Amino acid sequence: MIVDALVEKTTGGVLSYLVSDKHKNKIRRFQRVEVDARGEKRVGLVVNLISKKEYKLDFSRLGFIHKILDDEPLFTTEQMALAQKLSRFYFRDVTEFIFLMLPGGRRIFPEENIGRIPEPDDLPLLDFQKQILTEIHTNSLEQGFSGHLIHGITGSGKTRIYRELIRDTLNAGNGVIFLLPEIALATEIGGIIRNYFPTEGVIYHSGISPGKKLEAYKKILKGELRLVAGTRSSVFLPVKNLSLVIMDEEQDSSYKESRSPYYHARVAAHLRLDNITRSTGLKTRLVMGSATPSVETYYAARIRKKIFYYRIDKRATDMSLPDVTIYEKTPDNYEMVSMKLKDAIGRHLAEGNSILLLINRRGHSRVARCVDCRETEKCPHCSVSLFYHKDGTLKCHLCGYQKTFIGKCPYCGGGQNLQGAGTQKMEDYLEENFPGISYARLDHDTSRERGYSQDVLEAVRTGNVRILIGTQMITKGFDLEKVTLMGVVDADIGLNLPDYRSSERVFQMLVQAFGRSGRHRKGEVFVQTSWKDHPVIQYAAAQDYDTFAEKELYLRKAAMYPPFTHLIRIIGRHAHEAELQIFMEKLRMIISGFETSLELFAQENKVEDFLEVLGPVPAPLEKINNEYRWHIIIKDENLRWARENLGRVKNLAEKSRSSYPGLFLEIDIDPMDTL
Repeated sequence: MIVDALVEKTTGGVLSYLVSDKHKNKIRRFQRVEVDARGEKRVGLVVNLISKKEYKLDFSRLGFIHKILDDEPLFTTEQMALAQKLSRFYFRDVTEFIFLMLPGGRRIFPEENIGRIPEPDDLPLLDFQKQILTEIHTNSLEQGFSGHLIHGITGSGKTRIYRELIRDTLNAGNGVIFLLPEIALATEIGGIIRNYFPTEGVIYHSGISPGKKLEAYKKILKGELRLVAGTRSSVFLPVKNLSLVIMDEEQDSSYKESRSPYYHARVAAHLRLDNITRSTGLKTRLVMGSATPSVETYYAARIRKKIFYYRIDKRATDMSLPDVTIYEKTPDNYEMVSMKLKDAIGRHLAEGNSILLLINRRGHSRVARCVDCRETEKCPHCSVSLFYHKDGTLKCHLCGYQKTFIGKCPYCGGGQNLQGAGTQKMEDYLEENFPGISYARLDHDTSRERGYSQDVLEAVRTGNVRILIGTQMITKGFDLEKVTLMGVVDADIGLNLPDYRSSERVFQMLVQAFGRSGRHRKGEVFVQTSWKDHPVIQYAAAQDYDTFAEKELYLRKAAMYPPFTHLIRIIGRHAHEAELQIFMEKLRMIISGFETSLELFAQENKVEDFLEVLGPVPAPLEKINNEYRWHIIIKDENLRWARENLGRVKNLAEKSRSSYPGLFLEIDIDPMDTL
């Protein structure tokens, strides 16, 4: 017997292998196997079983399968269909998506402690929540696949609506995937949902060991678990009779994979549910929720009416939104915390409440600057400055390089001052100004410890931690009852980034941050900024999403950015910038050779599609980990040009790339940033 297998880390289609006598009665389609490929042992997925009589080529030189890794098939035809659709949409090899979907573990590990999960609230549904449930049900009746956006202010009780949608779906015998943007939320909010449905649900994310993920995956595949709450990759799990996907905080950028193959969980969910409906007739729904929807989703709902839209303008606890005070820092005022914010912290502490302090920069100090030549010390491997950390080191937040801080400029030998503030410096401030008050820090550095985020949030919830310092991680959808003050330090961080989404990201972060305060008690927000009159700061303070979206859409329409076009970002990486520039300029010429084909296509079909090619130019983050980065950005209105030509461009680029050893080329469809 011969099998065709798709093998990890290979492209170009199936590879064939002989099956020995000891394996031939055990081998089945969609099992994982261990094979030789390109001189090393790799995992393959069996996609075809072929008898030697049927095999048309010479099989005498074929290698053998070494091991069968699974007793039963570990993949489904529905997953295969999704992988094929994603490969076409993102112009990637189907094998890449298949091995994203498959679990990595091969053995079972002991049960793990995921921290205490808050008890579910058993409060009855409010009238406006019942109304939205009724409308979602009604709007779904005439649709095969339908999309829904619940645009509810922070604290409006969207989780209760999700709970009832899940209950109805499970009662109908169907499956649910509940997506959350990061591990802490998946554990907390997903855990609350799982507590409602203890025999049906499982939490699934990258913080769980490979063995436990494999165990959960197999139970899902068998239909023993029909409810999954998890992060981005959970959208691929083989949930039986899947008819509902919920995306909470749908605007969050972590739903987009930041490494190749790039994909967005929203696109994957849409393609998957639509395909299920077309192939089985099962009615399916994608329900998205957010207080600050992505501009693209808002546009699809409010302007194009592609998805159903529901608005909630009141909190489930009947509390009003917190009062917002904006304090403008002057150029000669370098205080990290103003006296007004300090007074507010003291007042809320005296009242027995808790406080969140947002400073969206980890580490202690942003730069080490020379007092003589004014240069900041930079990473030798990246085009960014080093951050000072409290352990006495200067660290690069891109590549991880670090060195001991000695206070001496490496360029001229002068002394150095530490400037700018991060989360660690805020710890120093609290120790000096609020001694004896318990505090904790939640950022990328601290959250890597398993269970730390859940422990800290629980401590805030119980009052054992009175002040929580953090980066944007603390702005997510956590419900912390005792928090009545949100202090935002340097609210304009990120507004000057050379990226078309920078305003949207800052607006969303601020509104989400404001929403952590006063959900159960009267709340207050204090915002420090050097740019008080910036529209983003003003719209966020007023919680005015509609005006922000209107202005943002106007600007994007004028510049033809999403949602009015799709972006195709082609990124080249190489250790030698001169060679990279030459290659990227050749690539631009290749693209130019295919630009006119769209005009011919449009002329024939009387369609005018917008197409613009920008670059090549160095990326804003020009160098990361000793590799220079240049990019070309293509604005393609309907991805029609891409479908017609990008495959040929890729093939010619690969042929040309062979002359440049060590050069890497990546294509990102609809990137979340262009940095």
